[in-house]
Amino acid sequence: MCRRACIFFILLCCILSLCACGNADDGDTHADTQAYTSKNIPLPTAYVRLQSVQAMDEIIYLYGYTADEEEAETIYAIDLDGSLIWAYNMTLTDADSIAGLYPDETGLWVMVNHYEYDTAADEDPVYSKTSLLHIGEINQEMKADREINLALSAAPTEIAADRDKDCLYVLTETSLVALDYNGGILFTIDSSGQLSSLCFTSGGELAVRESTGEHIFIQTIDSDNQAWDSDGLEGEYTKLFTGQDYELYCTDSSDKGLFGIDLQTGETVSLFQWLDLGISTPIVNVIALEYDTFLVAGLSSITLVQAAGDSSEESTKTLTLATFDYQDISYAVLNFNQSQSAYQVVIRDYSEYNTGDDNTAGLEQLYLDIASGDAPDLYDLRSIPVSQFVRLGLLEDMNPYIDEDSDIDREDYVETLLTAMETDGGLYGLMPHVSVISIAANPSVVDDTDRLTLEDIIALAGGSDPFGGTLTQYEFIQYMLAGDSSPFIDWSGGTCSFDSEDFIQRLELMKLLPETLEDEDGADTPLLYIISVTGYGDILYASLVLDCIGSDTGCAAFFGLPGTENDRLLLYPSNGYWGISSLSENKEGAWTFVRQYLLEDYQTSNSLSLLKTAWEEMQSDYSSWLEMSGQAAIMLAGQEYDLQITSDIYYETALSLAENASGIYEENPALAEIILDEASAFLAGDKTAAQAAENIQSRVSIYMAEQG
Repeated sequence: MCRRACIFFILLCCILSLCACGNADDGDTHADTQAYTSKNIPLPTAYVRLQSVQAMDEIIYLYGYTADEEEAETIYAIDLDGSLIWAYNMTLTDADSIAGLYPDETGLWVMVNHYEYDTAADEDPVYSKTSLLHIGEINQEMKADREINLALSAAPTEIAADRDKDCLYVLTETSLVALDYNGGILFTIDSSGQLSSLCFTSGGELAVRESTGEHIFIQTIDSDNQAWDSDGLEGEYTKLFTGQDYELYCTDSSDKGLFGIDLQTGETVSLFQWLDLGISTPIVNVIALEYDTFLVAGLSSITLVQAAGDSSEESTKTLTLATFDYQDISYAVLNFNQSQSAYQVVIRDYSEYNTGDDNTAGLEQLYLDIASGDAPDLYDLRSIPVSQFVRLGLLEDMNPYIDEDSDIDREDYVETLLTAMETDGGLYGLMPHVSVISIAANPSVVDDTDRLTLEDIIALAGGSDPFGGTLTQYEFIQYMLAGDSSPFIDWSGGTCSFDSEDFIQRLELMKLLPETLEDEDGADTPLLYIISVTGYGDILYASLVLDCIGSDTGCAAFFGLPGTENDRLLLYPSNGYWGISSLSENKEGAWTFVRQYLLEDYQTSNSLSLLKTAWEEMQSDYSSWLEMSGQAAIMLAGQEYDLQITSDIYYETALSLAENASGIYEENPALAEIILDEASAFLAGDKTAAQAAENIQSRVSIYMAEQG
């Protein structure tokens, strides 16, 4: 039995016992799963973007862009409680830029780059020179007590002071320059790659991050020999930070948290994740103060992170959320965690298991976790085969939760949208805002028909790409499968029909499409255009793409995807798609996370809201817009089109699509991978479409058997 078959056999054998027994780790608290606590440090002013944050002897030095221009050139020193120690206002011209800060025992080094503008030409400013300014205390007042002027070949981006060697280091994109305190250059080490993250190891060696484009290395400097110490340690490092308990600290390629690095073995140890501590990314700097104590600077905040003490009485419950798109949901989780203290959501990113050769490994790992009794509490249902999860009993019906929630009245919502989200009569996934997957056509080429069949599309194609280069082969396969309503799969009966003439025709049509998009807007005006509609703006855009605006109709015609049951219009999540695990031991907590997306404050923040009042407001806004100007500017293929709209047809069309949606567009990456893999020989001309379809039929039959 193959590995994948074993996985699903184990899963199916375990489902009933899991449903009866639940998870073994009921009652886990936030403190049990997190070794660190965090405290926000008040800042002296509101920052739009912190540029440089450094610390020494529990004094924090910071500089950045502020909303108040008068404070924009001020460097602050504060203590760990946020109390102001001193402020120093830099006098800068428009051609000056503070590029970095670095403290020493007597004050602070400030690196200022100077640029020259050619007022006669509209060109970018040219780097001129660099000034290193030292700010120290003179007669109880902070003043500039030393200035060094440098003439370098390129603008430096970072600065560091080596207290043991009495020298300064500056880093450009391609070189490291060592300086004495008079500005004399001691040595320069060049790189063929890009350099960043100037820092020190716990042993005092200077280290940088070197990116060659294909590889990333940690380079340490042999100051005695004035060269790189070795060939470098290769790894996925986004940023490096000065070490203390570990030789160095770093963030990984996905910038989820802080890791300690062992430079001898290359091993990294995960210390904590930003989301668990309420820290927003991207990260500007991380400074280790003492054992297990860090300052973490984000774009507009500084957080003190410390090892947690004994907090066995902590009552905060942990909820786990499974996703395949960490970055997209990270802010949603961060906002929820900061909004209350009863629950904290921890993300499990299963995309980490996927590789270039296997995009289904993450889903397999999720099944394994479920089978082993380690099911998550919540699901981000995008990229998850919802219908399969429903058949296996892995998702909770949320209709009872809605009906029992005193703050939610079903009558306030568009019932047809909630109904369209249901599978077999149960609301197993909630889309807070929806879009409608639709195929658009110029009415002049579809003869005012109510349906657009596959035969119609083939006839329109006439042996060429009817989508005009706007759709890839892989996207076409996903759309033609259309999730649980695909005409080629009967999950309840366990049969499929990929060797049918209907599917063979789709393969032949797919061959007319590009493998990748050279220009996502297409080279020619397409006859057909598949679009996810979230409002009347999308109707306008599709109509412009299809060259309908200015015609008799002025608007494109929209149809359900051909091949779905009755050519249904399908809902697609435009902003989140949440499900509750039926195996969760804290379903009420999971509902606390999901329900926030049904409340009015959230529902009024997007176009295709589920609230009736939001639709009424959108119609009112559209009418007001028509009365005031009706002007719309749309970018298409790099060109801006200024449109004058006088008709309400675009709003009415968007409303009609939402009202007539009757199912869920469900992606199934595993099926799409099988089909594209077996179709590749046909696309390359090595097999006929019928032969490829026969192989697809065989492999999908095996896959369905594995699913049970």
